[in-house]
Amino acid sequence: MSNQEKFYKCLDRNCVGKYSKFQYEFKYLPVKQPDGNWKPGEWLYHIGMIQMCSIGYHGFRKNAILFWADELLFEIEIKSTNYSYFYEDSTKCVASSIRFTKLVESWNLEAIKHMLEFRFSPLRQTQLDFLIATEQNEPSLNKLMEIEES
Repeated sequence: MSNQEKFYKCLDRNCVGKYSKFQYEFKYLPVKQPDGNWKPGEWLYHIGMIQMCSIGYHGFRKNAILFWADELLFEIEIKSTNYSYFYEDSTKCVASSIRFTKLVESWNLEAIKHMLEFRFSPLRQTQLDFLIATEQNEPSLNKLMEIEES
């Protein structure tokens, strides 16, 4: 795992994981500060071994967004130490320690709908890059359409 690589996690509006059905308490979620920066949530720790797709805290790379898509999209940080575990493959990861660092504010149900409409498009990665890069509360579908047309 490179220091610059980002992983993400989606939750529903009640902060429940799509597949785990685990509900995350608000103390684990990031808080937007008055200056616009995000204060990360508290670290989550899993004691014991982890296993991909079953045990531990899971995240995904942006290339897997359509599989994991839900109402809220967060950037997550993974703690990798001698006392924590981490495994990854080409689309996801599982770790014994994570924290939510930032809500991707441009992600909403309209963005999900738009992404799903173009899920077989070779431009879908460009679309996701745009959604994650923008700091607006709602994505500009006109700008997305301009990207697709170019």
